[in-house]
Amino acid sequence: MPTHRGNFAWIEVSKVPIRDQSGQIVGVLTTGENITKERNLEKQLLQSQKMEAIGTLAVELPMISIIF
Repeated sequence: MPTHRGNFAWIEVSKVPIRDQSGQIVGVLTTGENITKERNLEKQLLQSQKMEAIGTLAVELPMISIIF
C-alpha cells in the first residue's frame, strides 16, 4: 500500500464477523496496523545472520583444510 510520500507500507489486516442475536453476520469489524518497521527490522536481522554465517564459514574453512 503506498503512503502519502509514495513509499510502500506493509499493513496487517484483521477481520472479524459481527453477528446479531440469532447468529447472522450483520457486519465485519476490520482493523489495520502498519507493520513496515517490523518487516524492515526482520529483513535487517536476516541479513545480519547471513553475514555472520558467512564470516563463521570463512574462518572455519581454512581450519578444515589444515586437518585434512
